[in-house]
Amino acid sequence: MKKILTVVVALLLLISMVGCGTFSYNINNYVKIADYTDGKIVFIDKTKVEEAVKDAVDELVEAYPEIKDKTTGEVKDGDTVYIYYEGTLILFEGETTLKVGESGVKGFDEALKKAEFNKKGELEFELKLADDFTIPAFAKKAEKEEDKKEESKEEAKDEKAAEAAETAEPSKEETKKEEVSYFAGKTTKIKITVEGKTGKVADGEELKCTLRWTEPKFKGGVYNADTEKEAAEKEEAAKKSESHSHSEEEEEKRPGFELEIGSNSFIEGFEKGLIGLPIETNKQITLDLTFPNPYTSNKQLSGMDVEFLVTLLSATEKIERDPETQWDDIKASILEENENAVFDYANVDEYKAEVELAKKMELATTKILYASEMKKWPVSDYNDYKQNYDNYMYNQLYMQWFYGGGYNSTSAPTKETLVTRYGGFKSMTEYKQHVADNAGLQLKRDLILYQIAKDQGLTDISDEDLIAYAYDAGYTEKVDGKNVGDKDALIEAYGKDEAKKAVAIYKAQEYLAGIAPMVTVEK
Repeated sequence: MKKILTVVVALLLLISMVGCGTFSYNINNYVKIADYTDGKIVFIDKTKVEEAVKDAVDELVEAYPEIKDKTTGEVKDGDTVYIYYEGTLILFEGETTLKVGESGVKGFDEALKKAEFNKKGELEFELKLADDFTIPAFAKKAEKEEDKKEESKEEAKDEKAAEAAETAEPSKEETKKEEVSYFAGKTTKIKITVEGKTGKVADGEELKCTLRWTEPKFKGGVYNADTEKEAAEKEEAAKKSESHSHSEEEEEKRPGFELEIGSNSFIEGFEKGLIGLPIETNKQITLDLTFPNPYTSNKQLSGMDVEFLVTLLSATEKIERDPETQWDDIKASILEENENAVFDYANVDEYKAEVELAKKMELATTKILYASEMKKWPVSDYNDYKQNYDNYMYNQLYMQWFYGGGYNSTSAPTKETLVTRYGGFKSMTEYKQHVADNAGLQLKRDLILYQIAKDQGLTDISDEDLIAYAYDAGYTEKVDGKNVGDKDALIEAYGKDEAKKAVAIYKAQEYLAGIAPMVTVEK
């Protein structure tokens, strides 16, 4: 056996069903096993093996490229940029009419009357908005309000539901929550332009104007890198030569916010807007964008316009390594990322051979699995397999919830919530059927493979076998500075009989991969 880091190719249903018995009964009483020595029944599709090997090497090359500083050229998709950015959130920008003294906004009219229009017909002032501020009529965009009404109608299930949505009155609490603007309590900047207007305004004067009302230096969510001063200080401290390698510790010193172009980490348009930007230190660009509607990260920002002033501090690019000539570099990157990684292939050919074996084992196992038939189910083992598969599924769904933001929650979701929302199942009944089907498939597979192992004398498991399997399964310990299989850790996790059964099943798969003929299957 050898070790596979990433894979490459997952062996069919290779989930260990710990604590499910060791099949001490006569397996042939439960399964009619197909003739696995018949090459017409159990064979391996050569094309699929070749595709698996190519895909595995391509994925490895893509995952562990050489990282170099970019000093010339332009930002392109796949580059990583280090940026400083700040936003200007736009409450309103466009033409409107307002009457001095009747804005309805606390402090607005007073500030307006104190200011003066310059010779260009421009007037500017800052205004801190009240904690209960709501967007006034003169600053609302009528076309966006109409769009919202149309969206609401489209979302209604039928005409009656649409009518009810238009006529129903929300509760006072809901109304207040909806009316209070994101800008409440914020300090905003207002610029009014009236052609030909100079000097002060008077009470009651009607102004047909162009209004730009913003929250400058918007600080929302993760949209903040270092301040300009901090960025400059870090830039000076982290200067590197062009040939400098980038360790994890060194990358942490690199100033600015780290963003991979094409990762879709930011709102639509942000990353694309940086593509083509010349590679110059402190190069700036302004991005005029709009938050998605709805914007789940902050519903109050949904549909709002925003300007981002982005300063490019530095950039790096990924250069694919040649696995034939740069294998040691790829290997070093893997081990640097995870010192406990199980990856000691001497060269790419050895890696390809291991991927080829894994794919052959999967394809041969699939053939014998579906060519064989269950006569009846060993009830006790079947129930154990269902319980273990159910536990496995629950853990997977729980981790999806947790890392999807659940770690901020004060309580865990119910199992039904996990199953339907994160598992994609329509109901618990559908989920239970999924568990039953997959547990049955897993049990059938293990019964067949264990019987093959018995037939071929592969069930006498040595300590060396357990150590090798422990290494593959990720149970390792350091001996003389090297990772080796930790047999005791494997046995503690599986149980001794279960560990030996797992090794026997693996050996049976290797046996099938060795005797099954390789054929080219015509499509």
